[in-house]
Amino acid sequence: MTWFELRTTVEEARKDEASAHLWALGAAGVQEEHAGLHFEDGEGPVVAGGDWMPPDPVNPGDTVELVAWFEDPEDPEALRAHAEAELRDLGAESVAIAPVVEQDWSATWKAGWTAQRLSERLWIVPSWEEPPTLAPDEAMLRLDPGQAFGTGTHSTTRGCTLLAERWLPSRPGARVLDVGTGTGILALAALRLGASTAVGVDPEPAAVEAANANAVANDLAAAFEVRPGTIEAAEGTWDLVFANILAPILIDVAAQLVARLEPGGTLVVSGIL
Repeated sequence: MTWFELRTTVEEARKDEASAHLWALGAAGVQEEHAGLHFEDGEGPVVAGGDWMPPDPVNPGDTVELVAWFEDPEDPEALRAHAEAELRDLGAESVAIAPVVEQDWSATWKAGWTAQRLSERLWIVPSWEEPPTLAPDEAMLRLDPGQAFGTGTHSTTRGCTLLAERWLPSRPGARVLDVGTGTGILALAALRLGASTAVGVDPEPAAVEAANANAVANDLAAAFEVRPGTIEAAEGTWDLVFANILAPILIDVAAQLVARLEPGGTLVVSGIL
């Protein structure tokens, strides 16, 4: 199988028309690329209701680059010329096409992820890498994310772990709930840092599988239970509750998160817009 990537720049106001032409030509996918794209958060803090969603991204320019992918075109140059003719009236000055270089994406991704600090005391070490030499007060987790979210590289994950690391000494043997557990990284980190038991919930089967496997790999399976589903799958109360998920979901389940807290417990929420 050979894929070709077609690129063109059109006026922002006419990107939908241009995308429609690319789909009609047989594109398997179309992507927008904006130089300097950013999200507008408005002025001051965000005050959100139950229906709040993040604002649409604002394009700082008047044009957008469209990238379309085509599988095994019979004549790539003819495809390029046809696309250029179709898009000329929409402001496209030129259309370029080139083959996509094959990569082993699994190997490429793994090459860029190495052992790193998740917090002041805890290291995350990929399952295929040799662990670093640890100081006496340091610990580590072996991790293989599979298809689930959570490698420790995202700032929300690191922030949640750092807060837990600073809080757990005041609550020896704490019981932990991790809502949207992904690879189980936050629950497993809390166990490594002194929690006694943890429950993780996640609606994605790949996440449940990855979290269970990571618990086994770190000899923490006896203290960690993974449940398929959302927060409704976690009845009861806990000393420490994590929810590192999407902002609109956090807003929707805010009352349920608070209801899962033991008196005097701590709720750590974070995520992305």
